[in-house]
Amino acid sequence: MQNSHKWLSRFRLKSSTWVYVPTLETLKEGAFFKKLIELKWFPPSNYYHLKNGGHVEAVKCHLGGKYFVCVDIKKFFNSINRSRITRELKPYFGYEKSRAIAMESTVSIPLVAGQIFALPFGFVQSTIIASLCLRKSSLGKTIDSLNKSEGVRVSVYVDDIIVSTQCLEKAEAALLMIQKSAERSGFLLNQEKSQGPCDSITVFNIELRQGFMSIVDWRFNELLLNYKEASSDKQKKGIWGYVNSVSPVQALILL
Repeated sequence: MQNSHKWLSRFRLKSSTWVYVPTLETLKEGAFFKKLIELKWFPPSNYYHLKNGGHVEAVKCHLGGKYFVCVDIKKFFNSINRSRITRELKPYFGYEKSRAIAMESTVSIPLVAGQIFALPFGFVQSTIIASLCLRKSSLGKTIDSLNKSEGVRVSVYVDDIIVSTQCLEKAEAALLMIQKSAERSGFLLNQEKSQGPCDSITVFNIELRQGFMSIVDWRFNELLLNYKEASSDKQKKGIWGYVNSVSPVQALILL
């Protein structure tokens, strides 16, 4: 199997995404590439997967919004091929080094239409490389432009893009802009996961509407059960901390 020296095994999720388990050498090399890129490129402040707070903050920053849109980039990492990586890294590292990083950071991924050499899900450097490529794309530029617009906020968490606005017309316009620029960028949006424009969305198992966040019932019940059955105070503290970060009211129910 091509490139199998880079990974120990691979398995497919229900979503049909292939997950690659890297070798120790690939892990070390990936961490090195990640550090190299972090020294040269500083991600936008609204790319919440690359900063503290994670997905909760990616949702929380929209509490002031009235209308919401959420879109998901289908097979995000697999959309980032060797040519794109080389092109976007070139201004920072030159062609030769960029091509080398692209070669070592991609694997042959099986698709219905054949195989492509692209970023795998599971490699250390995949997220930072994909994020840089997103930012440099037409879609990334649209996200940046929208986020700087009055009455509009946009957050990114890996392949999820959340938009909040103060009026329905701006939400509709933002969605259209994102759809068009995604197509220009070679990114396919997952229609099944798209939400809005509307006054309430559910993302990361969190319901969001103006001034309100809450963990959805089935997920909260799971966390409540885990909290009750936790074998240590540390586990309980971790569960309570997460719930409280989303909804202090729900956190009180745990106690």
